[in-house]
Amino acid sequence: MSANRIVAHITHRIAARPSGPLIVAVSGGPDSLALLYALCESGIAADVHVYHLDHGLRGTQSAADADWVRQCAATLGVPHRIEKADIASEAPHHHNLNEAARIVRYRRLAQYASAIDAAAVLVAHTRDDQAETVLMRLLRGSGPTGLAAMRAQRAWSQWAPADINGRALLLRPLLTCDRSEILAYCTERQLTPRHDPTNDKHTNQRVRMRHQLLPTLRHEQPQLNAILARTATLCGDDADYIALQVAQLWPTFAHHNTSTITITRSTFAALHVAIQRAAIRHAIVLLHGSLRSWSLEHIEYLRNAIQQPPARQQPLPHHTILTIGADTAIMTASSLLPRAPHIDAPQPIPIPGQIDCRDDWWLHATIEPAHINRNRWHAFVPTCHDYTVRMRQPGETMGIGHGRHRRIQDIMVDARIPASQRANWPVVATQQQVIWVPGVRIDPTFVVLPDQTAVHLSVIRSDDDDNFGYD
Repeated sequence: MSANRIVAHITHRIAARPSGPLIVAVSGGPDSLALLYALCESGIAADVHVYHLDHGLRGTQSAADADWVRQCAATLGVPHRIEKADIASEAPHHHNLNEAARIVRYRRLAQYASAIDAAAVLVAHTRDDQAETVLMRLLRGSGPTGLAAMRAQRAWSQWAPADINGRALLLRPLLTCDRSEILAYCTERQLTPRHDPTNDKHTNQRVRMRHQLLPTLRHEQPQLNAILARTATLCGDDADYIALQVAQLWPTFAHHNTSTITITRSTFAALHVAIQRAAIRHAIVLLHGSLRSWSLEHIEYLRNAIQQPPARQQPLPHHTILTIGADTAIMTASSLLPRAPHIDAPQPIPIPGQIDCRDDWWLHATIEPAHINRNRWHAFVPTCHDYTVRMRQPGETMGIGHGRHRRIQDIMVDARIPASQRANWPVVATQQQVIWVPGVRIDPTFVVLPDQTAVHLSVIRSDDDDNFGYD
């Protein structure tokens, strides 16, 4: 496909868009750069805006990328918005960095689209990206919905956060173009894209797919991109049809409110198994907003239990409860979690003294000789510092020994502290650094040796003194 054909291809793909501004998400890489230049070449979109988000993950490198995109947009005479994000604070409950960055990126795009009443947001995914996505999901055992992968067009309600108002379509006009064609366009137009070194790190599954597995498979099947893209299209059509059937049949066998879904067992049992699975997935999304943490095993357990009550109940994600009646099955989204210590604002720790950490939890401080301590809810720390109890800060780290540091959020994840409790979980800090996460761990450099005078800090419940189950 020549450069002129790329332009014609994009022109065709966006010709039927609604009227209004277009936003092009530009990272600076070859795909988004080609999309921007080809769109400007087409002449059919007079109101084009460039959007770039610096995720702040590569320091001066990502800042330089942002400046380069700014200069590129200025050279083209295109309005642009360059923003920087703090991924840890904006997506605190998503612990996969790539996923968190994607969530923040699309939220910021939706906010910009809402602000300028954009008709469409254009992203530069190619057929290579689609092939990688299909293969990754195939290896995870996905069904038709997952194998449908990326869609060429998504309505606002399908891609933007529910709390942001807007109308912009999400369009992928390069989804039927191979990356080789995009690179050829950049060469022909003498464009010099930026290079993101994280795309070379083989610790990332998509990078391994791109550089190792897919090239091997292409030796066996040179048309692999086209075949996997066709698989995505066929699975997408099937998934759309099943979703339509569920939407039409749902009122005949289910009733839901914000926290419960009641299913008529006899009607549900008469449905085709494909509709049953899709209905369970739909119920989970209604209760929890997504399928995160739910496996096919959970879905099959619910599907079978609704038809034939099991001998014993299986634990379900997010404290979901299934109650079986004579001809009803009720799924309840329980918000019950163990009562946890909770801090709303920083407080200096009085020594001696105590601080209310809510829900019958208290932080106590005394001066006494240290002793060997294996209880993570107690700490013996030096007397030469002033201490504060507060919440963790985004990206904050703590010493873990041998000169190493680790993000406190990751420490809390490993300790199995529920995501909903991490933001207000108390941490103890000096003026310079966090030294103790109660119930989890202490910075080894702040441990006082036995029999030496120390500040004894303890976070305990007034009605019992246990380890709260997060060891």
